[in-house]
Amino acid sequence: MTHKVRRHPVRPRVFNFGETAAYIGVSMTKFSEMRKSGEFPVKPLPYGDYFYKDAIDKWLNDVSGLPTTTADHESAWTPAR
Repeated sequence: MTHKVRRHPVRPRVFNFGETAAYIGVSMTKFSEMRKSGEFPVKPLPYGDYFYKDAIDKWLNDVSGLPTTTADHESAWTPAR
């Protein structure tokens, strides 16, 4: 009898150029323009055009006005009692 091992997919901590564009919901052309203009200020990691997911998420929270810390998220989405 064989047992199947349940494997959890690995969630990436870094995205390449195309993945970052897709993650923030824009075309690669638009993403390139955003980087050149400074609209997307997240700096790539020192070993290439890879972007740290947490830095992208922080930027997205900042531009959308969402809280940045976990405690802030919990209080923002927890109904008052």
